[in-house]
Amino acid sequence: MSSFGYYLSKPPYQIITHFFFTTVHFFKHWVLRFVGFFTNMSSEQLLYRQIDVVLATLSSQGVVINNQQDPAIQLRKQSKSQLSSPTREHLGEAGRGRGEEEEEEESTNGGYFGGISSCIGFGPSSVSSHHAPIPKFIAYKCILYVEQKNSTSEGHSDGSDEISITYVTPNHPEYSSKATKVTINTINVQIQNFKPLQPKFNGEAKNLVSHIMNKAYHYPVMQQPRVLVLINPHGGQGKGTKIYNNHIKPILQAARCKITYQETKYSGHATDIARELKLSDYDVVVCCSGDGIPHEVINGLYQRPDKGLEAFNNLIITQLPCGSGNALSLSTLGGSKYPEIATWMMLKSKPSKMDLMAITQKTQDSPSGSTTKLSFLSQCYGIIADSDIGTEHLRWLGAIRFEIGVAQKVLTNATYPCDLHVEFWTRDKTAIAQHVEQHLSQSDKKSKTKQKNNEKATGIKSTNVAAAHVNGSSSDDFNGTTTTAEDHTSNSFLSQVTQENLQLCYPSLDQPLPLTWQTLPNLTTENLNILYVGKMPYVSLDAQFFPAALPNDGYMDMIVTDTHTTSMLSLTSILLNVEQGKHIDDENVLHAKVKAYRCVPRVSNRNKNHYISVDGESFPFEAFQVEILPRVMTGLLQDGKFTETLLTK
Repeated sequence: MSSFGYYLSKPPYQIITHFFFTTVHFFKHWVLRFVGFFTNMSSEQLLYRQIDVVLATLSSQGVVINNQQDPAIQLRKQSKSQLSSPTREHLGEAGRGRGEEEEEEESTNGGYFGGISSCIGFGPSSVSSHHAPIPKFIAYKCILYVEQKNSTSEGHSDGSDEISITYVTPNHPEYSSKATKVTINTINVQIQNFKPLQPKFNGEAKNLVSHIMNKAYHYPVMQQPRVLVLINPHGGQGKGTKIYNNHIKPILQAARCKITYQETKYSGHATDIARELKLSDYDVVVCCSGDGIPHEVINGLYQRPDKGLEAFNNLIITQLPCGSGNALSLSTLGGSKYPEIATWMMLKSKPSKMDLMAITQKTQDSPSGSTTKLSFLSQCYGIIADSDIGTEHLRWLGAIRFEIGVAQKVLTNATYPCDLHVEFWTRDKTAIAQHVEQHLSQSDKKSKTKQKNNEKATGIKSTNVAAAHVNGSSSDDFNGTTTTAEDHTSNSFLSQVTQENLQLCYPSLDQPLPLTWQTLPNLTTENLNILYVGKMPYVSLDAQFFPAALPNDGYMDMIVTDTHTTSMLSLTSILLNVEQGKHIDDENVLHAKVKAYRCVPRVSNRNKNHYISVDGESFPFEAFQVEILPRVMTGLLQDGKFTETLLTK
């Protein structure tokens, strides 16, 4: 009998009753599904709201969330809600009695930067804070702030192991290259395995909060730093302030940074601010701008009576991407163009000494007859300078204005005659590649030596995850090494800048050249079209112009091309390869490591349509001389290195 016939055979009251209950059940089912979808509340999120505290243990790489709840917590949960017990997918696999080998695989994968994927949360389009599903694992890298959950009436800790952790979850595990945003989350946990260390092992790990914070921030100057935010409100095509408020400020606040906010009002304002800055009030100057504000800040410090000596020893200078050119941020904080990712990386990066460059030009206004300014990024003469500074009137077009300028100069086969004198370290491309490899290997060797020394001091191997998990005693840094007490003291681990570092070493522009300098041949300089010298690998997001650049090797990278050896087609190919850094392999490109150079333009600038660009700023179209100032500026470097390039991958 068909279903329809079956219903017809029943009395009318049974048909009506069955229809009523079926309808109620149908609407109940879909209303509940709609409410769940609308509020975006999964069972695990509901559970998170009901449980005051979840149990967790410390591993060498982060906080492992357990799913075996304390009976008291279970009772508290059941008294508040009749929600069903969570599955392993709800509270995670960690803490369910896994073997040590399985635990070690999770904890050691990726080093300090590892474990990110296990605390991923796919948040909204801009940074926000909301109730996230309970993660299985929170990497120390993700932790922004930790505080004691319970305190006495006087505000002191009651000694319990219950803490509140504020952490971020990027929307992709490959955070430097593919993540575009982060979500800020907070979770209350009770740590089950923490045992304070003896002072001789780690004097800073006096309590649970400081222990986790020291692992989350390898360098304590980045724990709740005093930050001066300098923002160009017109940067990023007029979106600088909005970028800061929506994407940067929430992360700084979540990390409990002590923020002083100041907008620049005119060109050169950041120079004035830096020159008069009360250094004792700040740890970090964060330039939320393009490359112009960092240039002004560095030169403002250099204009102080001591040439910036005290500032360069005590103040960190960094940049977050809020402008059209963000070379400092791209080169030092992992290469992300997204401000949320860059802000997170900034807080976790290593304070490091970086070389600067001193550029000197003759001037009638100075008593000495010359003026010296500092450069952190680059100097250029020729096609690159004219295409950058010469297209300022097209800034509203964005980055494409530069491409238009370059195309015009290439098609017209523009040349820029000059005299170019250089003190080379090497112009051999094989030697440069070996230099980069050796520099990086020495850096890794220092990390390994430090690790071995710490193992001898503590008796704990950084790879012994089981021991670290029990004792909470290993403190792995960005490269998987352990932390000692001296690491947790401001910037004392950095070499101190002296007046010798700031002293110019070469004869002035009107003096004869040293015998160690070489003059490039006329065939090159008469037909020169690009002279580009720099210290940062990335000059823009899609321009890896100096892939061999190193933060503090004491050399500048020089790129020279000319029309005598390079055809229009060849130059086009060279410029197209800049994005991947392969242009340095072209036989027609002069790529060198240099200590100093002098450029004397010989092109007519009667119409004032030619430029010299320094850090993207226009300088007088006059002869200039540049030399390296070794290890002067304190910046922030992810992993203590520049962002990966063709030569450093």
